[in-house]
Amino acid sequence: MQKNKQTSAQKERRYDIDWLRILLIFSVLLFHVGMVYRGGNENWHIKSPQTSEWLHHLMVQLHIWRMPLLFFISGVGTYFALGIKNSRKYLAERTKRLFIPLLAGMFGIIVPIQIYIEYLVKGKVQGSFWDFYPTVFELVPYPQGSLSWHHLWFILYLFIYSLLALPLFLQLRTTRGKAFIKRLTRIASGKGALLLGVLPILLVKVLLKPHFPKETHALYNDWEYFTFGWMFFIAGYMIASHQRFWDILKEQRRIFLIAWVLASAFLYYNYLATPKTWIFPKLPFDIRYWWISQTMVAWFSMLAVMGYGYRYLNIWHRWLEPLNQGIYPFYILHQPVIIGIGFFSVHWGLALWYLWLFLQ
Repeated sequence: MQKNKQTSAQKERRYDIDWLRILLIFSVLLFHVGMVYRGGNENWHIKSPQTSEWLHHLMVQLHIWRMPLLFFISGVGTYFALGIKNSRKYLAERTKRLFIPLLAGMFGIIVPIQIYIEYLVKGKVQGSFWDFYPTVFELVPYPQGSLSWHHLWFILYLFIYSLLALPLFLQLRTTRGKAFIKRLTRIASGKGALLLGVLPILLVKVLLKPHFPKETHALYNDWEYFTFGWMFFIAGYMIASHQRFWDILKEQRRIFLIAWVLASAFLYYNYLATPKTWIFPKLPFDIRYWWISQTMVAWFSMLAVMGYGYRYLNIWHRWLEPLNQGIYPFYILHQPVIIGIGFFSVHWGLALWYLWLFLQ
C-alpha cells in the first residue's frame, strides 16, 4: 500500500518544474559570481579591478529572461501549493517559508555581513563585524545605514505576490473562473497564439517604465519591475491550472524557440548598435525599442523553456529530492559566501578567470 501511494505521488508531481527551479537558482550563483567581474557601469558590493565587457553583454541577456522565468515557475508552484490547502493554511505556509526567512536574513547574519564587507571596502566602517552588527537595529535603510534585504528581495516580492494574488487565484478556482481558463485555452490553441501574451506585459512596461526607469529591488521605487514580475507570477498560476496549456507549450515549443532567437537578435541589435546605425523609426511617446525587445525575450524564452522542459525534464532521479530540498537554503546562503570569498580573493589580486573558478 505504501509503495502504491509513493508511485501515485510521483506520477502527480511535475519533475520538470523542480529541475527548472534548481537550474535557475544555480544560475543565480553564476550570475552573482559574474557581478564581481562584469564590465559596464554596474556597481556591486564587491568589484574586481579586472572586468570583462564580454561577460557584461552575456549577463545582460541572462538577466532579462532568468528572473521572469523564476517568477513564472513560482506561480506554477503556487498553483500546486494552493490546490492542496485552504487559504488560511496557504498563508500560514507562505509566512513560514518566505516571510520568516526574510526577517531572519535581514536581522541575522546573512545580509548584515554583506553590508559590513561592502562598507569595509569603501572605508565606511572600522573594527569587527560584531562592532558593526548593532547598527542593523538602528533601522536606517541601506545604503545610508545597515538595514536591507539585499538578494532576499526575491523572497520579499514572492511573499507580497502571494498576498496580492490570492483573491484572484481563489476566484480562478470557482466554476466561473475555471470556465474563463478553459476559454483561454481555446484561444491559446491557435498556432503561436501564446506569443500574444506578451502584449499586456508590454503595456505595463510602457506605462510604468518612464516613471520607474531603474530596477532597484527596493520595492518603494521599483513598481515597474515589481509589476513585471507579478504578471509572470500570475501567468505561471494560470498556465498551471489547465493541462491544455502544457500540451500547447510542448506542441509549439519550436515556434516559441524561434521567436526567442529572433527577439534576442532584435534585442542585441538595439543594445549594441549606435543610434546612427538604427534603421527603425522613432516611436511615439518616447517608447524605446529596448523595452519592447526586453519584454519579448522574457516572455518568448519562458514559453520555450517551459515547453522544452515539459517535454524532456519531467523525469524523476534519485538526486532530485535532495537537490530540491537544498536549493532554497542554497539561495539564501550563496551571496554572503560569494561576497566573503570575493573580498579576500580580489585583494589577493588573482587573475579574472582564475578568480571566477575559485569562487565556484
